[in-house]
Amino acid sequence: MDATLLDRSRWNGFWGVGFRCSIRGCRTAEGSQGKDLVTGGHPGDPEYGRGGMIAAFVEQGHEVVLLYLNDGAWPPTPAETRLAEAKKAGELLGARPSYAGQKNGAAIVDNNHYEDFAQRLNA
Repeated sequence: MDATLLDRSRWNGFWGVGFRCSIRGCRTAEGSQGKDLVTGGHPGDPEYGRGGMIAAFVEQGHEVVLLYLNDGAWPPTPAETRLAEAKKAGELLGARPSYAGQKNGAAIVDNNHYEDFAQRLNA
């Protein structure tokens, strides 16, 4: 995701499963408040890959947003089940879910969708 589309003053960094792209160059100090974005292609990806970090940031007072790029449907498990699991995981971790609304196996990543992601996250 192009960081220039987001209001940089509101975010500490972008986190994905296997990478980190910091906006300010470093994590905020323990006890300070901030906002962090953790992305994953499917529901469950951010929690599996960064669950401990998510819990630690929430404990430190950060607002954590989990952005799921697609609905995670994969037969025999329907999208509704995967999204409900993601919602529950977010509740347990204290993070706010955000859904890009794309279908598993048919995701589109282009400038229009980047702008949609940014609007969802800057709200």
